[in-house]
Amino acid sequence: MRRRLVLPTPLLATVVLGALVGGLASCSLFDDEAASPTTAGAVTTTTTPGSEVLDAGRGPRKELRLRFTEGAATTVALTLDLDVTQRAGGAEQGLDSPVVRETVRFTVGPTRGDEATVSFAFTGATVDGEGTDLTAAELAELGTEIGRLVGLGGTGTISALGSFTSFAYDLPDGLDPEVTAALEQAEQQLSALALPLPREPLGVGARWRTTTRTELSGIVLDQVTTYEITELTDSGVAYTASSSQTAARQRIDPATLPAGSTAELVSADIEGATTGSLDLGSLLATTSSTLSGTQEVDLRTGDGPTQRLSQRIDVTVSVAAAG
Repeated sequence: MRRRLVLPTPLLATVVLGALVGGLASCSLFDDEAASPTTAGAVTTTTTPGSEVLDAGRGPRKELRLRFTEGAATTVALTLDLDVTQRAGGAEQGLDSPVVRETVRFTVGPTRGDEATVSFAFTGATVDGEGTDLTAAELAELGTEIGRLVGLGGTGTISALGSFTSFAYDLPDGLDPEVTAALEQAEQQLSALALPLPREPLGVGARWRTTTRTELSGIVLDQVTTYEITELTDSGVAYTASSSQTAARQRIDPATLPAGSTAELVSADIEGATTGSLDLGSLLATTSSTLSGTQEVDLRTGDGPTQRLSQRIDVTVSVAAAG
């Protein structure tokens, strides 16, 4: 039996904006009678990826470095489509998620050595409910929640090797906690717009690997990504990437669960694939990515029996230049 999973709109907003963080933000609880959705909290720790060159590629090879011009501005459009199917106790339900579209404007600020300060702001945020069974009222409420991102922004520091660090939002007092959580999770999406570059000179066919560890409300998620250059020009690089996200067996922070409930992440295996290009002189990254896999969670409420939740996650994300 398949049932529609409807999250409260603020929580759905958090889920669809944070879906790239291993899909863990969309974990929810349900029993034979009703759904009791919840979301994981904000990202608290992410290691800076180091690059291990596996193959330097064919000659001629060149050092790949981002070039910064103070005052240069780039606007990108992000499109995210999330599908989640959960099974437990013979029941099945799905997350009925509309497509989310955001535009973000990046402006290069002062440079120092091989780093530059970059400011960013959300200039658009909408939802497209075509193909879902959300009501007009639900779509309007979700659109309002997502729309609160517009005008918000912050600053970060990016290195010539594509490492995006020192990330901070400039948020007004009294901002809705759900919007704050969505922004903190969206940090992972914005950081991912930069391509981590090795120090060594590379040519077409070059391959390198990065390893990162993210802590999400106490849940530790490891990701290994392998990149390969498919085209190299004076102005940019085209590439493909494959990623694998895993998590060891671990307790899920009870603060993210309904009162009286406990949960243990049994396993998480998420695979991703990306094709993209990067203009080394403008911070413009164009990518198309898919992310899919499963998670297994053991759930328990009070002294009741343990219930195994199996969750299938499928995410499609695209990034392109915007006007």
